[in-house]
Amino acid sequence: MPKKKGPPYTDDPGCKYIVIEDPWPGNASGKARDQVFFNHLCTWVRFMLGKTAEPEAVYHLNTRDEVIVQLPKEVDIVLVLGRHAWRQFLSHGHARDKDRVSYVFEYDYRSRGEPGNRMGPPRFSQTTLADSRGVSGDPPPHIRFPVIFPYPHVSWASPRGKRCADLALPLPHVRQPTPIPDTSLFEPYQHPTQLTSNTIENAQERTSSEVHHDPSQPRRFAAGKIGKLDPYEQDRIALRALQGDDKPSIVKREPSDVRVKIEGHPGSSTIKREPDLYGPSKEFRSAVERLQRTRAHAQQTPRREEDVKPRIVAEEPPLAPSDAFVEAYNKARSSQSGSAAEDANAKRIKEEEPHETTSRKKFKSEMY
Repeated sequence: MPKKKGPPYTDDPGCKYIVIEDPWPGNASGKARDQVFFNHLCTWVRFMLGKTAEPEAVYHLNTRDEVIVQLPKEVDIVLVLGRHAWRQFLSHGHARDKDRVSYVFEYDYRSRGEPGNRMGPPRFSQTTLADSRGVSGDPPPHIRFPVIFPYPHVSWASPRGKRCADLALPLPHVRQPTPIPDTSLFEPYQHPTQLTSNTIENAQERTSSEVHHDPSQPRRFAAGKIGKLDPYEQDRIALRALQGDDKPSIVKREPSDVRVKIEGHPGSSTIKREPDLYGPSKEFRSAVERLQRTRAHAQQTPRREEDVKPRIVAEEPPLAPSDAFVEAYNKARSSQSGSAAEDANAKRIKEEEPHETTSRKKFKSEMY
């Protein structure tokens, strides 16, 4: 069969190809990848596809770590493209492999063509896989296959910077990462204008100002923009006139935004009232009322004279000069005058104890 010309290779390969970088189980490379390695690899891909399809062939070069897996044409490979973390799809494994990641991308057939033209015949095919298992399907229970089923969700990845970038295509638009929301476009909540009190009042005014059509009056139809009725409307009016149907048509009105007064029914449950605000207790209010009544009664009752006791203030008697002072004063006067009569008067004044002498009166008159 002659080789196809290209690139670009625009023919239909009749199948689909995926490129896997650092494929699981990852315990061998180059020529060391034996039949057991490819058995585990193809079973992993089968679990990855939800056990709905089997790999048809595996292409591999000893000089490269990547592998190319051939799948049936009807398989949807979009859900398996991306980043496969080993710790997410393995139930158990080695501790050294906890950070290892496998990348799965769609093979660039348009630029590279069939993988067999560059890598030679497939190293592993569906026939050899079936022969190694005995039958196509899940591995036997004694192997303790570590891949989790159902297979976990695959993360987004890009082939840029990867070793398989020359063989892979970027992920389709349906698998693009979710954009981070722009917080700068945040708008604060605004109360809807149709629920404001102003709108409710306008609705009430509108309903009260509506003029209902009187059935006894003939119905008048508004004219159009050009001042004439529609021809079909004229026919309907004429038909109603012939049939004598002048009854107004009942038009269902839309509910308007008006306030509805809710009235309680005898059988309805009562609405629980809100608790009153904090205030003084009943005992405190009654005590204050008793005190006020007592004060008012005391103010209205007149007081008796015996209840009012006047305050008695003792009057102090006027002070008089002492006897020693009087004697000294008399001596001073007697020394100035030098008369014996005055000395005799002084002795007489001293001898008179209870009665007030003339010299004492004279002294008081001179002093006061």
